[in-house]
Amino acid sequence: MMRRSIIFASLTVILLFAFLKSASIMPVEATPRTWTVDDDGPADFAKIQDAINVASPYDTIQVAAGTYYEQLSITKHNLTIVGENLSNTIIDGNGGGWVIFLSANNVTITGFTVQNGSFFGINMRQSSNCTINGNKITSNENDGLYVWSESNNNTISNNVINLNGYHGIKSDQSCSQNTIIGNLLAENEIGMLLSNCRGYVLRANNMTGNIYNFGVFGSSPIEFVHDIDLSNVVEEKPIYYLIDQSNLIIDSSTFPNLGYLALVNSDNITVRNLNLANNYQGILFANTTGSLIEHVTASHNWYGIHLVFSSNNTVSNNFVKPCVEGVTGIYLVNSKHNTLAHNEIDSCERGLYLINYSSENTIVENKVLNNQYGICLQVSSSGNFIYHNNFINNTQQATTGPTSSSNWDNDYPSGGNFWSDYTGEDLYSGPDQNEIGSDGIGDTPYVIGNNN
Repeated sequence: MMRRSIIFASLTVILLFAFLKSASIMPVEATPRTWTVDDDGPADFAKIQDAINVASPYDTIQVAAGTYYEQLSITKHNLTIVGENLSNTIIDGNGGGWVIFLSANNVTITGFTVQNGSFFGINMRQSSNCTINGNKITSNENDGLYVWSESNNNTISNNVINLNGYHGIKSDQSCSQNTIIGNLLAENEIGMLLSNCRGYVLRANNMTGNIYNFGVFGSSPIEFVHDIDLSNVVEEKPIYYLIDQSNLIIDSSTFPNLGYLALVNSDNITVRNLNLANNYQGILFANTTGSLIEHVTASHNWYGIHLVFSSNNTVSNNFVKPCVEGVTGIYLVNSKHNTLAHNEIDSCERGLYLINYSSENTIVENKVLNNQYGICLQVSSSGNFIYHNNFINNTQQATTGPTSSSNWDNDYPSGGNFWSDYTGEDLYSGPDQNEIGSDGIGDTPYVIGNNN
């Protein structure tokens, strides 16, 4: 009996020891903590970065009103950083780099004025499921908010983004599924540009007073597919970002209050009699075919008329006049078998620009004047048929790449193009140019490049 009691007692001690040992090594979840920051009063820290450095996931950092001269780096997930009031809780980059660098997931930043970065106000890189809400992002030398490098599923909402030197919001480099809602973008160079992104949702954004208000760019057709509805406005006029349309007429009677126009994955569209200004594109056709753009005035846009992955369209009788910085009048990217006819393009950096296999287009009867480059053909944009155009007083009338050979003549007696700087002679007439006498066609070739 005594021996059984001793064995039982020993087992009890062993089991108790094992329990205590296992309990001592079991992980204990830390309770989320709130850290306080105040540069002029009692708080946990005087600097925001110091609080970020000690914070753990799911912690909150509350920042009192004041001006904090810092460049923040946020690389920890699941933080919430809250300013007392965006009007007087200021993070000032003091002219250095970016003000906030964010490379983490599930981070919320709200209630701040973010200003005076020499590059960006907020630089989001490889950040997902973050929220940038209720901030003022202003007076940064480059972009207010730069979202790039696979930053996905973020929400950017109810911010005032103004007076930045380049973009208010720019998203670039394989970002997807971000939601941009309820932001005011004013007095930046470019209000908002989505470049090489996928599947964005835009709602109730107001772009006004920017040199170029809004635009979308991409290197594949899928990068033009976004959900952008009429609640988004430029200069108080709605953005029409239309996808999968057919047999549609868009003019000043059917769409009388139109601020920006894009047609994506569409066919048999007629666009006519519009006046479109102050956007990244006056008109954008992306993966759109068999359509017509005519009698449109596109002024003060980065690209007046932009065709990308679009073929068998006609662009005729349009007037494209200077962009504020004079970028490109009519811009074709990877677009073939289009006709550009009877357009006037005045005072841009490049009047006509064909790039990336924009081949076998017909360019006829256009007036291209006072541009830095009248026409540019680059990156295998070959086999284009270019004749009866007037190239007048362009600094360089034409430039071509080594793989962009085209036909610049419609044979005798039709002839080629008019060049205002042509210094050749008109000595002969007849199809063989062997009869003495002028026929109005220069007999000395106009040299554009080795292959043209």
